[in-house]
Amino acid sequence: MSDDQDTLLISGHLNVVVLVKARMGTVLQASRIRIGELEINGMWGGYQGPGTKTVTPSEAHAKITCRLAPNQDPAGITAKIIRHLEAHLPPGVRLAVSPGAHAAQPYRIAPNHIGLRVAEAALAETFGVQPLTVRMGGAVPVCEVFKRVMGVDTVFFSFSTADEDFHAPNEFFRIHRLHEGLEAWARYWELLGERVTG
Repeated sequence: MSDDQDTLLISGHLNVVVLVKARMGTVLQASRIRIGELEINGMWGGYQGPGTKTVTPSEAHAKITCRLAPNQDPAGITAKIIRHLEAHLPPGVRLAVSPGAHAAQPYRIAPNHIGLRVAEAALAETFGVQPLTVRMGGAVPVCEVFKRVMGVDTVFFSFSTADEDFHAPNEFFRIHRLHEGLEAWARYWELLGERVTG
């Protein structure tokens, strides 16, 4: 859904409705994977103990993470977020930021990589239709290290679908996906062997 202001109404996890301001002519998914993403993982403030207390909270806390797009630097993004928060502090409010120690550089595999071409062929053989290639964000920091240190690329070849809510409290996995995945992986290794040795 959208209005004349290009504001997209999106129903997300846990049936939370989120308003997202999209750039003119930009598909939301494309925005997520090309310019990165900032996620609020937790928010709290005020009295947290048992029972209730009618007290105005003196503190508010939030935990955030960012999924970076290619060529974004974790330290640079952290600095920009801090500057943005500082620029919007109401009078009398103090800001304390504790950046995590687990930042990682973004990773991207070349779209014409042999591993991706083999994955497409294996999926086409397994499911009987040509797969659609979609660039997505993820959080497997070691992939960038493999590429930078060893010159080795990583192909992500998983079989969870978006409606299975991976990483959510109600995550699940359809049993038939396990069997399809095993078949596709067997085809993948066979096809990769043929292309590398042939």
